[in-house]
Amino acid sequence: MNRTVLVVFSVVAVYSLAAQSSSEVNPPEKLTAPTAAETAAPRKHTETTTPKSAALKRAERLFFSKKYETAAALLRKIVDDEPENGRANSLLGDVYYLQGQYEKAVSHLLRAVELNENKALDYFRLGQTYTKLKKSKAAISAFLKAYEADDAMKTALFHTGFVYLSLERNKQKTIDYWQRFVDEAHNDPQREKVVTVLKFLRDPNFVLPDKNSPISLEEALMIGGTGNGGETKTGEDKGAGYEKAKEKNDSKELLDDDKLN
Repeated sequence: MNRTVLVVFSVVAVYSLAAQSSSEVNPPEKLTAPTAAETAAPRKHTETTTPKSAALKRAERLFFSKKYETAAALLRKIVDDEPENGRANSLLGDVYYLQGQYEKAVSHLLRAVELNENKALDYFRLGQTYTKLKKSKAAISAFLKAYEADDAMKTALFHTGFVYLSLERNKQKTIDYWQRFVDEAHNDPQREKVVTVLKFLRDPNFVLPDKNSPISLEEALMIGGTGNGGETKTGEDKGAGYEKAKEKNDSKELLDDDKLN
């Protein structure tokens, strides 16, 4: 499989999994150094000023132990008893997201946004959830609100570009937001991969397939787009083949949505 395509999928997996369990004490997640905490890197919640109840502390322990069914049952009871509990709504939204119950996740995350003082991580999770629901405009809006709420969250710019690429098929918007990410996320370990893919996307011969095209985005990245008209490669073109193949495989790593959960 092409290396550009691999890189696109890989970087999306890194960023998205880093926010997957968006409720831990020290989030490695969406800022600079996504690590192995990808599979269980809950986000930091400092929104509430009132002491946590024993039930909420137990729900957190269950969540961090990945006992999601039990955690969800307890969190539902807490939310029923305390509908204004932003922390519980955030955690319940996270559980529903991880269980693939995206509409329920949206409901609780929207409530969390209303209740919590620090809204960036709830907006980020909303962006992820709307992406899963293929609601591109809502996802873009949520990611940008996350960045507006916390401009240290550079990965929100990356995800905005990813939605424009994967759902909107808007090449220029993808380039715009990924360039902003590159310009601002100087210490992000994925930055150089994004730089590589940007070079590929800026190729005027590369054309994103329409959303209704029988050619998938992955196929387009592997074959170099849909706009080469089937022209035969010249010797010069072939000479550049290795670098092009590397860029295409890099794109795949950035786009690997199969690893988002």
